[in-house]
Amino acid sequence: MRPQPPISLFENVSSLAFISAEDMPEWIKAAFLDPSSPLHNEEHAHLAHAEIGFLWTVVENSRKGRRIIGQCEEGRPQGAMANGPAPEQRCR
Repeated sequence: MRPQPPISLFENVSSLAFISAEDMPEWIKAAFLDPSSPLHNEEHAHLAHAEIGFLWTVVENSRKGRRIIGQCEEGRPQGAMANGPAPEQRCR
């Protein structure tokens, strides 16, 4: 079963905007990266060893009048050593 955000996240929407989705990495591996899964896609094999973090949020995100329900971003250092803004990929 797909992980769900904790109910406490919705009880006080003015509190913390983001919390760790600790069950998500295990579910992602089982649902999408396991070759025996019906949702497996060989094009995602490179993600099997990636370090990916997951967060739950109550912050609404929309662009150009469309609601974004998931987003992926490549992390990069910021500051003097950064080579410009990180490229952004949106998962919809």
